[in-house]
Amino acid sequence: MTQTATGGISELRAVHRGPVIGPADVRFDRARRSFNALIEARPELIVRPIDDADVAAAIGFARARGLGVSVRGGGHSVAGHSVGHASLMIDLRLLREVTVDADAHRVLVGGGACWNDVDAPTQAAELALPGGTYGDTGVAGLTLAGGIGHLTGAYGLTLDNLVSARLVTAAGEVIRAAAGREPELFWALRGGGGNFGVVTEFEFALHPVLVMTGGVVIHSLRDAPAALRAFRDMRAELPDALTLMPQLMLTADYVEEPRGLLTSVAYLGPPAEAAAALAPFRSAARPLFDNVGVAYYSQIQGLFPYLPFGLRNYWTGRFVETMPDDLIDDLVEDFAQNNPDVYSCVLFEPLHGAAARANAT
Repeated sequence: MTQTATGGISELRAVHRGPVIGPADVRFDRARRSFNALIEARPELIVRPIDDADVAAAIGFARARGLGVSVRGGGHSVAGHSVGHASLMIDLRLLREVTVDADAHRVLVGGGACWNDVDAPTQAAELALPGGTYGDTGVAGLTLAGGIGHLTGAYGLTLDNLVSARLVTAAGEVIRAAAGREPELFWALRGGGGNFGVVTEFEFALHPVLVMTGGVVIHSLRDAPAALRAFRDMRAELPDALTLMPQLMLTADYVEEPRGLLTSVAYLGPPAEAAAALAPFRSAARPLFDNVGVAYYSQIQGLFPYLPFGLRNYWTGRFVETMPDDLIDDLVEDFAQNNPDVYSCVLFEPLHGAAARANAT
């Protein structure tokens, strides 16, 4: 830790009401732990604000001492952006309040909230918004970078549902950005990442989401190419209500075969309609497992277990406009040749329906 930062801890504590955690604090190593253990970063200081004034005080402290600032929302950043080396890390985990206005179909969400903080109170009002497919994913990181989820086809990306955001700027000012107020900043926040300020509160539009149809369909690795071709061919006429996310992954928790193609199914409607929409996918190859049926949105959100912090993860992603046969065959073949003792996964996330029609202005 630099002498400059060390000498200012007491000064920062005098103006920052939330915890200020230095390297000598027993909480420091746990607080700086990254979701991805391949990323080893050591901040100079970690603060946990309890309000906007604390965030502004932390930013002012960093600016005065020439420190970089990193921001931890849910902390789920695969690239390790939540924990900046030699930075002042602003950890928003204490800002997790969620307030639902059921009549207005709006929800206010603290900058440190995760999706499991949001899904419970919104579903209690029979409402929802497109969120992460893992309940421990941070709302802030997903919103500021896109947000693909089980309702993407019906209601777009998470950022498409952002109404306004309250943030603290680099100058320490607290402002609210919306379409009619700070429109350029609002445009940048929706997909531009976390470099425009520290967002302490999001306002989202909610949608009626009652009982859905959902579950998982599993195909053998041998039949994965046929199922993926069906997934590809269906996309041109895929109804907005249906979102499919196939994954080449470990399937031993469901079937005897250790690896295969597991496809999550989320349909905003009754089982009969879902069955008709799914028919081409199911008929492409006989599934080994199929538990698609009536489900609450919260149950579909719980299809996948939480991903623990501290795993050594290498992730990469690509956008493709088409999925030709040779791409599908090569991906399945490469996956089949992976070491079975090393966990690996290939996830296909579609951008269709409302997400594909969203107005970018």
